[in-house]
Amino acid sequence: SDVGQDDQMSTNAVVSVPVPAGVRVGRVAAADKDEDDEFALIGAPRKWHKELRSIRQRERTTTANYVLSLLHDAGYVERAAAAARPWPLLANLRAGAWYAPPALRLGTCYFKSTDGHAGTWGFSMTRLNWHAAMMAAEKGGLVIVDATRRGKRFPDSLCKTIPIWCAVQTSSREEHSSRLPGSPGLAAGASEFSVGFRGRPDPESTPGLFGEAACSLRCVEALRGRLLWPVWECPPQILSAADALSAATAAADAYFKKARREPVPVIPVLLVSASQVTSEDASREQHSWTYIQGAGDDDEAWSAGLYPDCFWRHAGDLKAAAVRDAQE
Repeated sequence: SDVGQDDQMSTNAVVSVPVPAGVRVGRVAAADKDEDDEFALIGAPRKWHKELRSIRQRERTTTANYVLSLLHDAGYVERAAAAARPWPLLANLRAGAWYAPPALRLGTCYFKSTDGHAGTWGFSMTRLNWHAAMMAAEKGGLVIVDATRRGKRFPDSLCKTIPIWCAVQTSSREEHSSRLPGSPGLAAGASEFSVGFRGRPDPESTPGLFGEAACSLRCVEALRGRLLWPVWECPPQILSAADALSAATAAADAYFKKARREPVPVIPVLLVSASQVTSEDASREQHSWTYIQGAGDDDEAWSAGLYPDCFWRHAGDLKAAAVRDAQE
């Protein structure tokens, strides 16, 4: 959900993003646990189960399954982008470029998930992504696509790093510190996280942020007092530009009301997670091949030097070969 939660303003923590309880990460899959129980009941040696898992892993991670999974998720991204027109789409490097062909995306951006990992929350001075803010301001909205591996709905780049970026963009223009509500939950039991970024950015102490004066001034002028506000989308959900703007406006209005401040117009930043969270059993019911969540986030395992633009130039041939023999 992108509904805001109230927190009292503080001059110490610039960003505090409430994170409701959500998907548990790092847990044993239900299917694997059922298999463990079955093997225990018949007294089978544990090595049998390990070998079975190894065989299934080899079957699951064929190159064909990766290719077909990417193309399947790219279809969702194409539908999401069409619904959000006229907003431009950016692929967040590196995984996002696998899901958006060059003809669909206006460019790329670079928000690292590691900037949003637990215990390392912060704002990168080397990945300012001014062009993304400018595009959002000029078009009234922006779509950013990325993906993550098995076990989570959203990568940290979408649910933490970019919300931090939006909040710092805001706090750099305001005298008070800012908190950004409304991140989808990924960690069970977590109520909020706070970024180690204290007070309002100081132009003298943060030259990386304010040194590019021309870019920052153009961005401030283009935003015209509006705030960048994240909205999240993942399969099978499809939001139109109007839906995303309505959701962002409602969340912002609720947040400012609780903060006892006048509402401020917002610019939605629609954060699209390309891959669907699903079990292998469910994917087998839907497809003749095994679906792999976040295949683009695991390209080292299968791409053998293939890169996204080359993949999209030969997507038709790759799909035909994958359909022909899903075990290759």
